[in-house]
Amino acid sequence: MRKKNATTIGSMLYRRPFPFPETDDSGTWFRKGNRRVNRRIDRAVSIADSTGFGIKAVLPVLLLFVVFSGDPLWGQMTSMIDATLPATTRRNILLNNTAIFKRLEEFTFHNPGTPERRSYNVWNEVNGDVADMSDRDGIHGYSATTLGSSFGGEMQVLTDFVLGANMGLFQPDLTLNDGFSRAKGSLMMLSVHSAWFADYWSVKSMIGYGYGDYNAERLDTADTGHWAINYIGLGNRRQDSLFAALEIAKRVRFGDFWIIPSYTFNYVHTRDKSYRERGLGNDNRTFAKRNNDGFLHTFALELEYDFYFRGECLITPALRCAWVHDSSEGAIRSQGTGWEYDPASGEWAYEEFSVIGALTVPDLMQLGAGITVNVGPKYLLFCRYDAEWAGDFSAHHFSAGYGLFW
Repeated sequence: MRKKNATTIGSMLYRRPFPFPETDDSGTWFRKGNRRVNRRIDRAVSIADSTGFGIKAVLPVLLLFVVFSGDPLWGQMTSMIDATLPATTRRNILLNNTAIFKRLEEFTFHNPGTPERRSYNVWNEVNGDVADMSDRDGIHGYSATTLGSSFGGEMQVLTDFVLGANMGLFQPDLTLNDGFSRAKGSLMMLSVHSAWFADYWSVKSMIGYGYGDYNAERLDTADTGHWAINYIGLGNRRQDSLFAALEIAKRVRFGDFWIIPSYTFNYVHTRDKSYRERGLGNDNRTFAKRNNDGFLHTFALELEYDFYFRGECLITPALRCAWVHDSSEGAIRSQGTGWEYDPASGEWAYEEFSVIGALTVPDLMQLGAGITVNVGPKYLLFCRYDAEWAGDFSAHHFSAGYGLFW
């Protein structure tokens, strides 16, 4: 029974916060280790427990086990995770806007012949996105995974004019390539949109508001004079976004094929609120308010093919290629203030800091494929896959959904 209890204590000590007598904070943080290290810790705790010395007597030994385990524990991270958040928001808004314009295109034009007039339309689309940015110019890259859903509806108010509204809900999960920092968030977007169409030309537009809430973690290292101890700093960054988009497209028909060249402009403005970290004592940092603007230009070409299945089911596979140019500022920064300790003088100084985070991807290519199925005159099913890449950036996006017309 004693050995089982010691094993439980050892595993928790290596993986979870644990109080240290040299600090006035709540604990330290260790990365999840391998089985070999856990066995060594369990053995040390078992000996200390059986001899009556207790846990504190073996703390130096436990730390040596961790340091020499081969697990990259001691790399201190900076505030780069905070500087990456606006880029994540910008990408999710862009994905949401793309879904809206695709549904507008379907509502106003998609039929085998002349433009079809439908009075009302509602739809729902689910999204999954995985993006990876490599390290560049000494700045850490990141991996981001997002799950989300968009809900929308349109109403044809004139023979050549459509109005609609949309709500998007997304949950991004962001990990920096340093291995020690992470952010999870939730994004909500509300927008109104419109489309004018005539002679196979269309002009689509939208304007919207987004609210983001991110919980970020960063690692900090404290020197007790005997050994270094790592602490987790927790922060909550809240964010308001304003965005607008405009798309001009032309449909050209060749038999059963549609060729659709288009140009899309997206503008995203994020306004991050200030916040102060917790969990690091004197090392807690205060992050300043921040405004960031994104300008994205997309030149796309899509090929669609229409064919009927059993008379009433219209099936339209599609291929798409695009070039996306981001003319935003080259890097995003985090700025703020915090206490810095000078070991030489033994004094603390309250100083300003500025950290460069995610770098803008100025140009990337997109290739995608999808299929749309009109089941009779009222029902719609659709799915799409898109891949993106640049020199040090790659992403994969999948979406699927359904629609109802009446």
